[in-house]
Amino acid sequence: MEKVTATAHGMPEVLWMAGRGSGLLALFLSPDGRQLMGIGHALYFWRVSNLQLLRVLNLDKLEVSHTTKFQLSPDGRRLGVMTPYRCAAVYDLASGKLICYRELESHESIRLDVASDSPRGVVVRYEKGYYAEVFDLISGQVLLQIPNIHHVATISPDGRYLFGWTEQLGDRFCVWRLTAQGVELVKTREKMWFSSTYSRLAPRFSPKGTYLIFKPELYQVVIWDMNQLEERVLQTTATPVAISDDGRYAALHPAQSWERSIEVVEVATGKKVAEIKPSSFSREWRDVMHCVFLPGNAEIACIVRTAGSGISRLGRFSLAVYDSRTGQMRLPDGHATMINDIDIRRDGNAMLSTEQEEGLREWCLNTMQSRAIQVIQGRKPDSNSVFPPLWAKYLSDRRRLVLVHSDGLPGIWDPLTDRWTPLQHPRVGTIVLASALSPDKRWFATAGAYLRIWDLRTGKLHLDTSIPYPGAGLAFSPDSRWLATGSCPAKEAFLFPSCVGGRGEVSPTILLWDVVQGKKIREWGEHQGGVSALAFSPNGRWLASGDATGVVTIWRMPDWRLQSTFKLPAYHPLFPSSRNMVLALAFSPDGRWLAAGGWGALILWDMGSQNLRHVVPTGIVGVSAIQFLPDGRRFVYGRTDGVLILARVPA
Repeated sequence: MEKVTATAHGMPEVLWMAGRGSGLLALFLSPDGRQLMGIGHALYFWRVSNLQLLRVLNLDKLEVSHTTKFQLSPDGRRLGVMTPYRCAAVYDLASGKLICYRELESHESIRLDVASDSPRGVVVRYEKGYYAEVFDLISGQVLLQIPNIHHVATISPDGRYLFGWTEQLGDRFCVWRLTAQGVELVKTREKMWFSSTYSRLAPRFSPKGTYLIFKPELYQVVIWDMNQLEERVLQTTATPVAISDDGRYAALHPAQSWERSIEVVEVATGKKVAEIKPSSFSREWRDVMHCVFLPGNAEIACIVRTAGSGISRLGRFSLAVYDSRTGQMRLPDGHATMINDIDIRRDGNAMLSTEQEEGLREWCLNTMQSRAIQVIQGRKPDSNSVFPPLWAKYLSDRRRLVLVHSDGLPGIWDPLTDRWTPLQHPRVGTIVLASALSPDKRWFATAGAYLRIWDLRTGKLHLDTSIPYPGAGLAFSPDSRWLATGSCPAKEAFLFPSCVGGRGEVSPTILLWDVVQGKKIREWGEHQGGVSALAFSPNGRWLASGDATGVVTIWRMPDWRLQSTFKLPAYHPLFPSSRNMVLALAFSPDGRWLAAGGWGALILWDMGSQNLRHVVPTGIVGVSAIQFLPDGRRFVYGRTDGVLILARVPA
């Protein structure tokens, strides 16, 4: 056994990407109004005009949650992040690098000012009385102490104003203007018991800090003009969500509604001018969350939550843009949850991608546009049930598709005739954890609690055998003679323990099957945590296997001799290395490159030099599917946050 370690360098050139965002918590508009930034499992940047995903950055050091607070600098260059774990970080959005990071004492709650290149933090402390302390976030040096401030709820984006309350003035809401010498009281208002918590108070500054909207009591929403020091009051029980930069419109959550919709009201008159009801656009949509007014105020970007199921039981939080003029909703192209499968047509002009929730999309690789495909299975015409395909492959005619739906039963679908032809049904249905189509397009295999192989020429079930461990990795040899299988609780398997058999045990070995005879002919290997991914090289000389600890092993065929091993980089520092599972493996058509994806990274292994050449960090998300284009110069990979990326193979 030869264990290779090497220093990886460089990154493949990204040519295109698509996605709707995943786990979104907040939205921001760039100062020029041309880009939207969403914060969730990563930082996502979309072009406002067509919602094309332009860039994805990873959040190092921190994991965000629904209680995390964010602050964007007025020039759009820095992002401040304040977690409920009393940690604060500031990121440079041009490079994605961490500018500074600081952990505070357990009782302290921090607010950030990132308006300048020297970010500041503000905390409230108690020592013979309450006071606020302003300090340099990089050096920790205390710049200013402000007495008699009991709580700082938020800071304006330009860093000029503090909003909070003090008991010195009879427990009132206050806005202080922050200067180098101290603070100047600008405006006050009586504080009600109802607004004793941040979530009920819901203070929001407009993007440029010119207006502040908050809820001081149960039946009022107040808008303060920070320049004119004027106040407007809306008599409503709704909760404020956003205020436009010109102060003309406010977005509110109605107090009594079975779904979290958003009402847009005109501040001057209190008249409702638009309403965004999730159920009116999709029966799967449940809530409209954080939102931001786009330039002109006619469009509103918002986060929508869909009903949860499968691997995203809490639902998806992704981007949508509502146009109040037409009442229509625009969505970015792509997916919002884990990419299950990618298949590229032999001519390289089209691609299929599947995910757990929305199912199947077909992409034109010349225009990089997609269309959603819903296949209604003919075996349940009365219920008209739609089962999202979790795996999809092109057949040899480049038109028909072989699909596996969420109920584990496959079939062939012809998009021209919209005809669904089910393959022979097995005796027992089961969740499918992996699928593979043989290179000659004759055999189709699935793995889960059972290993099943269909002959697509006849539609008959060729092999149906139960296996003691949940099957995960599948790979046909280039001549379609052999099928390699693995066992590992990969991807969704841990959510369906009753469907995959056993008590979570896995097999450390690879099984090799004779496809025509339907017999197991060999078992070998020793993988910790089981075999989670498999791939044959195009010439059949090599078989790559990946396990649950992030180790990729390359075997020489047909003597099954161990050639080399390498390990995926350590997973995100917030999580243990035991979760660094190999999720996907793929060889380039010329056999030079082996691409491996797992939690936290995509890597390219040079088969010629047997060296690790390129590493693409992916933060807290994983790479769940990889496929090379027929020209061998490009490849597509899908991530667990639904992002699809087309990249150029390094020279």
